[in-house]
Amino acid sequence: MKLSIVTINLNNYQGLKKTLESINSLDLTGIEFIVIDGASTDGSVELIQSYSKIITHALIEKDSGIYNAMNKGVQLAKGDYLYFLNSGDVLLSSFPQIINSLDNTSSYAFSVLSERNNQIKPFNPKDFGYVKYYDFAFPHQGFIFKKEVFDRFGYYDESYKMLADFKLILQILYNELPLVINPSINLALYDLSGFSSDMKNRGLMHLEKQRAFKEVSPGIYSDLIILLDYRQKWDKLRSILKKYRIFWLYKLLGFE
Repeated sequence: MKLSIVTINLNNYQGLKKTLESINSLDLTGIEFIVIDGASTDGSVELIQSYSKIITHALIEKDSGIYNAMNKGVQLAKGDYLYFLNSGDVLLSSFPQIINSLDNTSSYAFSVLSERNNQIKPFNPKDFGYVKYYDFAFPHQGFIFKKEVFDRFGYYDESYKMLADFKLILQILYNELPLVINPSINLALYDLSGFSSDMKNRGLMHLEKQRAFKEVSPGIYSDLIILLDYRQKWDKLRSILKKYRIFWLYKLLGFE
């Protein structure tokens, strides 16, 4: 089995329907499709049953959170590669050709599109420095992971509420595991209504980003904190100069 697609869901009937329809519309071979549902009560379970012809495994039971559900998918997966497509996400037409290009030696990162208020925005993985990754945590919908990544690092860290996937990707980058980056292909349309996209959760997101860096590489974490502190002071200076219209110094410092 080349690829396992894992979709998790909890009471997101409309989003799950979009995801199932997108998979059903593509001619996908050499895959297994796993759906993990946390005992939904909104009709999602019946919807899953109606798509049984394309679903290899369906597990309907309560879970303790997003990453507990995703880990159940990892445990069931038999593919050489794993791809996590949450309910509400939509596969794009490029996906079948991507499956054929997987060479069994590397994980892959592709671009994804996001939609909010009928506006489409691309997420592009072409610049993968640590600071860039801290600022713009790239969504896991852009990654196809080799199963060996989980054999090496274990399952998603369920003590994280939002960014266990961020930590996993950081482990791949820090340990320099083989990763093919192809920003020219859009893999999926990413649903921005998820928990990690909610602006109310931004504080927790920053705490978990810093925690992930500290756990994966304390040395990089220390340098990152210093750099972020300098950048915050630099941004404050820029804002003061602009506020008080000290434009000659604003331009001299390269703010324009």
